[in-house]
Amino acid sequence: MSLTRREMFEVWRQGKTLQQKNLSVLKFVSSQLSVEEFTDDEEHNSIKKNVNAFNSKVAQLWKECKRTSKVFENRHHQWLDESIEFFKRDNAMKETNSKRGRPLKDFSEVSDQSKRQKILPLLENYSLEELAFATRKSLEACGKRDAAKIVQEASTSSPKSKRATKIKKAYYSNQSLPIKYTPEEALALYIDGKKKKKSYIMMQQGAKARNANIYPNYNIILEEKNKCYPDKKAITITDISAEVNLQDLVNHTARRIIQVQSDVVTQFLNEASNGLTLLHKWGDIKKWQIRDEDEKKQVKERKQRLIETLKSEMSLLVDIPKPGFGTTNDGNTARKFFREYALSSSITGLNEDFLKRLYVILTALSCGFMINNEAFAEYAKTTAKLYVELYLWYNMPSSLHRILIHGPEIVKAVPIGMFSEEALESRNKDFRKYRQCNTRKFSRTKTMQDLFNALLVSSDPVISSLSQCIGTRSHKPTLNKEVLELLQEPEKSLNNFSENEDERSD
Repeated sequence: MSLTRREMFEVWRQGKTLQQKNLSVLKFVSSQLSVEEFTDDEEHNSIKKNVNAFNSKVAQLWKECKRTSKVFENRHHQWLDESIEFFKRDNAMKETNSKRGRPLKDFSEVSDQSKRQKILPLLENYSLEELAFATRKSLEACGKRDAAKIVQEASTSSPKSKRATKIKKAYYSNQSLPIKYTPEEALALYIDGKKKKKSYIMMQQGAKARNANIYPNYNIILEEKNKCYPDKKAITITDISAEVNLQDLVNHTARRIIQVQSDVVTQFLNEASNGLTLLHKWGDIKKWQIRDEDEKKQVKERKQRLIETLKSEMSLLVDIPKPGFGTTNDGNTARKFFREYALSSSITGLNEDFLKRLYVILTALSCGFMINNEAFAEYAKTTAKLYVELYLWYNMPSSLHRILIHGPEIVKAVPIGMFSEEALESRNKDFRKYRQCNTRKFSRTKTMQDLFNALLVSSDPVISSLSQCIGTRSHKPTLNKEVLELLQEPEKSLNNFSENEDERSD
């Protein structure tokens, strides 16, 4: 009695955790084989052994394919279509097992030592040619003509030809055949390797010349790139700007995210009745201006003194233009400024306790752990009151207002990482690299179009999910006591996360 691996895989994929997946497969196999009717412990052990082996193998392959159904199907469709033989049960076996004594086993189920003992009379009474001929005819009777042909070639050829050795080498060499890249994986490799068209074509042709045609044609890469772009009608390119309709960009991004998480989305839709809601971020920019000339002069002089002091005492380059792009005001500068709040307070004249509280809040938001909403709300409210008491003459900046006043609601509604601008700032170096190496320079409009397309491809959700260049932090700072008081315990974090998911599904 047998089942296909594809049937078992469909059941395995429905489970949420690895333990649930394994248990659901075992129940499915037991129900299909009607194992409840049997009382033979050996059959139960055989089923469990085969199911455990399948679960272990499919979990390994699923992880190698980055848990993506399309990639898994392309790589292992032949393996999925094969069947697993659990046990054979016929009338003769029932009669034999009903007798007293040790139950008999099929030849395929006994050990190698028992097999050698059983075939010993055949080896003593028949020649090699007779056994080979009988094997070939038996294979042909079962429909295995290719196997019968191999047995004939190996047994009838002369020893000098080493035909059997060549067949063995060819067999084992085919066991490690190269795995072809899918178009999405090839494009992700193209982006990660910072390759150009010529270098990719050389790599593809070189692999093909060595009988390893694993890279798709470059034209297929171009077709995959086009899938990363929104509707062409929504994009406007000029010699000084590149614009895309916001709604079309959001729709395109949502489709690509659903393509990456198709299994998760399908499972969620089967459980939830209200569908999905897309959450995204959009912000604005505000500027402050001083119109009086004397005040402008005073502010400029004080700003210059602060810049020089911060440079000499803290080695910070603040608000200094960089040649060709931006200023020195980045995340590393801000982190050091708030981390050394005592020194920053003595230089700028700002309240030390206020800077320390801002450092604690920023550390809690960027640490990656779940935040205790009640503790965070109380801490942020106290910090806002302190700001009003100290700096009532200066309107609170919108970004600070958003964190101190609306931060608890935002943290409770969506992950705080959605409001981080680190990803946006990290694209600056990609912007310079793509403009220098991946754009046409004979026209400003073409330059802008190539740059815009390169940024769309490298940020596409499907391609990013297959990227091999996703780094992790090598150094994780230690959190102080005040930061830990704003965080949830790990067990509470998991429970609250599941509760929030249930509320959204309702």
